[in-house]
Amino acid sequence: MSDKPPIRLKFRGPPPSKVVTIPPVQKIASKPKLPPIGTESISVKCGHTITLDLYAKDPFRDGRRAKAVSRDCPVCRQARAQAEVIAAADRKAQKKVAMLKPRLPDGSRFVATYDATATRWTGTLTIEGATLEQGASSLSKLLHKLDDAYRASLSRAP
Repeated sequence: MSDKPPIRLKFRGPPPSKVVTIPPVQKIASKPKLPPIGTESISVKCGHTITLDLYAKDPFRDGRRAKAVSRDCPVCRQARAQAEVIAAADRKAQKKVAMLKPRLPDGSRFVATYDATATRWTGTLTIEGATLEQGASSLSKLLHKLDDAYRASLSRAP
């Protein structure tokens, strides 16, 4: 037995009296936004017209105008983003459906044989009287090949 005292998991006694308080975060005063002195109608990439605010001292006006002309209007951008979200959800659903393969029919029979000299598996899959034969380097690959051959025979059948 060890000479060390047992470890106490729970503290006995009053809770610590020192309480740490965090001071409230002060908001940084932001510069007030200057009111526009006018507006300009410009045609954007999608063909719609939007208004661009004009300010008295605006060194970035040409850059804002160039950026607005090179983009779609906000409504078209939002519609495209929503369409992309819907398309991504559809692709995900289709991928999930494609991954779900139906099971083999009842009474299917699988026989596998391993050849040690050739280090190869050979197998047959018998389903409803039809026999498929395949070979592979591993049992898992053999099962996948036989399954793929069965699915391909289903698509060729009338």
